[in-house]
Formats: sequence, structure tokens, C-alpha cells
Amino acid sequence: MAPLLSRLGVGGGSGGFGFGRKRGPSGPSATIVTATGGSTTTYNGYTIHTFTSPGTFTVSSISGAGTQIFEYLVVGGGGGGGYDRGGGGGAGGVRYSRNFPISGPFPSPYSIIIGDGGGRGTNSVTPGYDGTSSSFGPIVAAGGGGGGTNNNGRNGGSGGGASGNAGPKVGGTGNTPSVSPPQGNDGGTANDSGPQYAGGGGGGWAGAGTPANPGTGGPGGNGIGSPTLPWIPPSAGSGGYFAGGGGGGVYQGATTTGGTGGGGPGGPGSAPTPGPSGATNTGGGAGGGGSNGQGGIGGPGIVMIAYPT
Repeated sequence: MAPLLSRLGVGGGSGGFGFGRKRGPSGPSATIVTATGGSTTTYNGYTIHTFTSPGTFTVSSISGAGTQIFEYLVVGGGGGGGYDRGGGGGAGGVRYSRNFPISGPFPSPYSIIIGDGGGRGTNSVTPGYDGTSSSFGPIVAAGGGGGGTNNNGRNGGSGGGASGNAGPKVGGTGNTPSVSPPQGNDGGTANDSGPQYAGGGGGGWAGAGTPANPGTGGPGGNGIGSPTLPWIPPSAGSGGYFAGGGGGGVYQGATTTGGTGGGGPGGPGSAPTPGPSGATNTGGGAGGGGSNGQGGIGGPGIVMIAYPT
């Protein structure tokens, strides 16, 4: 019978241990990973270390072959929503890998930083603020761009949506700064035909923010989830998804949807209605404010690191 530790996957509370193994033609091999940091759980055959606040991920040892392939998801903080028919905030940038080998020397510590969501646009001259970056060692995901207030959306990991006000406005540029593969998408353009002004949606990881139409703010772009990274549990993020863009606010019209992955909906018209905020620790962009309403606050980012249990 294989040694006990090679047959067990251990997941517990913050700072717990994780044990990984590799399978070969004759069954489990003796590759055992000992790592600490964050909140440790298991799902779908993986041990997952989740960080929602700054910390350190440390690999103390890898036995057997001495090398283990790790996977990671790094999401920056989402952008804040713009004021009064404001643009939706762009989602935090996404950096991920399914092939990140670690082989020592040990211990191998990696610093973790979690980006904050951007602040809300509160008046006619302040746009939604940009989110800040998250990082796993040298891997950096930029914060999302803020939604426009009387202006274009701001650039970021994903770009913020444009403000729906007189004059053509365009969404912010995503994948700023540029990395390959891209960490996000552009924000949507605004509708500037009164009186049904409407803001564009913020960009998300999987798609750009949608342009606005008269009386209809642009929905936010969708984010990343378990179809891309099968170790993400449904309980994580927003139903297992992250980095959705915020919806654009409207001057006259109904609320618009945020992107899958924690993007806040856009605020509706008719009354000073604030845009909802991005979901916590998803990097979701915030919704733009409705008629004379403030934008929402971007969702803080997250870092997740996984390896076979």
C-alpha cells in the first residue's frame, strides 16, 4: 500500500498544509508538496490556497521528483463606477497559468498583494477611480479602469465604460499595461442622444463592455471561471467566476446587468440611484450611477494558487 501521506489530501484553515501528488502509469508517485499560506481548501482533485488579504505563499518542500506544476489566478481590484449616467467600472486584470513549475531551493516564499477596488464617482467632475493591482511574486494583474463621468472611460486591466452625456465618449482601453495573453478588454462606448443618455459597460476578462443604446446602459463584459480553471469551486468568487465588468448607468431607463464574475449592475434612471458595487474579492467592476446618482465601488481582487492533491 502507498504511504499514508501519498494517499491523503489535507485542506484546512488559514496557513494550512497541502499535499500534492502526480500520477504515473503504475499509480500515484511519491511527489508530496508541503506549502502554507492563505486559506487552504480542496476541490476537484486540487489543493487551493486562497488569499483575500496580503500574505506569503511558501513552498517548504517537494519530495520525490522535486518539481511540481502549480496553477494560479491573480485578479486586480475592479474599477469604480462613474457618476450620473456613468460608465461601468472595468474589471481587474486577470493573470493565470496552468503551468507554473516550482522546484526550489526551499523554502520558496512568494509575496502576495491584493488590489483594492476603485472608489466611486461622487460628482460631475470625478470619474470612478481605478482599482489597484494584485500580485503573486513577480506576476502582476492591473486594477480595472474607472467608469467615466462626463468623459471617456479610464484605461486599466479592463477598461471602464464611457459616460452617457452630451458628445461622443469612448470606453477605456483594456490590457493596460500590455501583457500577453491579454489581461482584460476595453470598456463600452456611451449613448449621447438625450434625453435617454446611457453609460457604456466596463470591460471584463472574457469580453469588452457593451456599447450603450438610448435608455439602455451597456452590460459589463463577462469574466473568468471554472471552464478555464477547473479547480475553481462554485463557492468562490461570484458563483465560481471573477473579473466581470460593471454595467453602465442610465438617465432615463432601467438598470443594466453587470458581467458574470462580480460586475455591479448599472444604476437606473428617474431618481438619484447609486450604482451597485462590484462583488467582494472578485475584481468585479462597479456599476455606473443612474440619474444624478453616484457610482459603485469596485470589488477587491484575489489570488488563488492550486496544485494536484
